Amino acid sequence: MDKAGGPVRARIDQLPGSLIDFYSVQNGFVVEGEQNAVAVAMKDNPLVQLGPLEYKEDRVLHDPDQPHPDRALPYAWLMTNYWETNFAAGLGGFHSFRFSVSSISTNDIQLSLQQLEMKNTELITFRLSES
Repeated sequence: MDKAGGPVRARIDQLPGSLIDFYSVQNGFVVEGEQNAVAVAMKDNPLVQLGPLEYKEDRVLHDPDQPHPDRALPYAWLMTNYWETNFAAGLGGFHSFRFSVSSISTNDIQLSLQQLEMKNTELITFRLSES
């Protein structure tokens, strides 16, 4: 996962006692295979969930002495009413979310992160004068 400009392997490169099913990402995440990878750039929603979608009272925390299987499916957590918050529980209305999926013919993590950043970078222009 691309976390604030640096790669993090979910459930491996994280602090003991930290949550292992929700991750905030900078540009997206990469799923690596033996010879290739798939990069998923997430332009509008920086939250990823790994694991089942069923509600659980107790969240699972990282324990380096008891490795957790890392074969969990990634889900984009678009909106949440999972926790008690100060906004309405109904999440109705029009919503639009953009994703960009790239197949990469190598499992080089730096190339994968470059793909994520490139997919999330957009050209912004400003008109400074009428002429």
